[in-house]
Amino acid sequence: MPTIQQQKAAKILLGIVSGSDSENKNATQKEILLKAGYSEKSAKQPCRVFESKGMKEILKELKITKEDRLQILGKILHSADKRSAIAANQEISKMLGEYAPIKQEIDDIRTDRREIITPE
Repeated sequence: MPTIQQQKAAKILLGIVSGSDSENKNATQKEILLKAGYSEKSAKQPCRVFESKGMKEILKELKITKEDRLQILGKILHSADKRSAIAANQEISKMLGEYAPIKQEIDDIRTDRREIITPE
């Protein structure tokens, strides 16, 4: 069940997608969350909110797809406001899974060491 804040954010997003909300037409996901009543800390990671179970449920009810959200972010990316464009680029990367933290894998040194120490 979506929370009240998720419902508010989804309604703002619906207005942007439909074109009826000219005031927020270039709003980033962070700005949408702030206008819906989320805290600054929660709004810093909009993907967590937009990918949550409740938000997915309300977006599905309102028929707002991930492609719609990416299209909005694409428009923001090409806007004149550089700060919003950078934020949109980050959000697009996160939504597409290209913003994942770097994972470092360390092999077990002992297996290689035995090969070096063992005489032939």
